[in-house]
Amino acid sequence: MKVATFINGSIISENSSFYAIKYAKKLNLKVYAIYIKEKISTDEVKKSYENIKLYADNLSVKIDFIILEDIYQLKSFIEKENIVQIFTSTKHKHTIFESSFAKSLLKKDLKSDIAIVKIVKIGDIKNIDKIILPIREDKLSVKKFTFFMTFALTHSAKAQIYSIDKVTRNFLAFLDENQKSKKVKNIIFNLGHYFNLAKLMKYELSIKHDFTMMEEIEKVNAHIAKYGFDLAIVGGHHKESFFNRHPIDILFTLPIINTIYFIPYKEKYYEAF
Repeated sequence: MKVATFINGSIISENSSFYAIKYAKKLNLKVYAIYIKEKISTDEVKKSYENIKLYADNLSVKIDFIILEDIYQLKSFIEKENIVQIFTSTKHKHTIFESSFAKSLLKKDLKSDIAIVKIVKIGDIKNIDKIILPIREDKLSVKKFTFFMTFALTHSAKAQIYSIDKVTRNFLAFLDENQKSKKVKNIIFNLGHYFNLAKLMKYELSIKHDFTMMEEIEKVNAHIAKYGFDLAIVGGHHKESFFNRHPIDILFTLPIINTIYFIPYKEKYYEAF
């Protein structure tokens, strides 16, 4: 098994690659830095790769530079090399209407999980003290949890699962403390197997739950800012709708910290990219 990271000579693709290398280091996997030919000078991309390779060498991670003529060569390369995780960057402020390389990747039905990285703060790449995983109620897949915990363990970071219930104003008005407490206990019970796994890894995992109204779309970012998280891992396979938005959706369009959208193979909806 191997990891791939896409580079194009930009600073954000370099920083996305640093995440890929740290991930590969934890799992003892080789990395391919892949450049798909564009109008950008190949020399410029090679210079960027030297920075990436230096980082990989310092962590004793094996890395190779691969140039592909076009995106159509990608699918066979990924299957041939058994690449199980792809990292690619996209613009910080990217709307659902814009085309992007990340969106084109998702359309290719590649047999690999994809991590789409939005870099907000370049200085926060290598040092992560606190990491957060926002989820909808108790919806958490094994793949998403594994990806999240790999980053938490890699950086020896404090980790929090942040569960959010989207509710109406009327529902919230009649919600008492006993009902809130019961809801939190149910979520913890339903996620109990993940907390047991964390204990087996001798890792302390925390959980926070909030009831949030549709109008409070900024509440997730407010929570992230208040508690000083450095990285957010978000399940990126949702379909955002203007008529049925969820507070987590703000992380797809206006993240305030570096954010990785983890999209498992077979769960690839790309409307947010």
